[in-house]
Amino acid sequence: MGGQHQNRIARDTRVLHLIERSQKRSVQALELSEDQSGARQEEITAISGPNEFAEFYKRLKIVKEYHRRFPNDMAEPMEYEFALMQKNKEQSVAGTRTAQRHRLN
Repeated sequence: MGGQHQNRIARDTRVLHLIERSQKRSVQALELSEDQSGARQEEITAISGPNEFAEFYKRLKIVKEYHRRFPNDMAEPMEYEFALMQKNKEQSVAGTRTAQRHRLN
């Protein structure tokens, strides 16, 4: 019975983490779309002006330099986080079962 309660708590904790992350991302997306700082409009102006190719190559240079300095830096899609959570869950369940077997013996 205790194992089920622990599993429920672990599941609820994972769900809470995902909800909080989703809410944080939603707030960030809303802030970006509202463009209170005017940065979005500046971006549009910069890439649609008479020097759009110069702006493009300037930004490309910045991206290439970043990747040159940090060649192993990778962005992780949420799918990786979900897979890691699933793996941790499976390990936790296996550990709980092993502990329960040891208590019975």
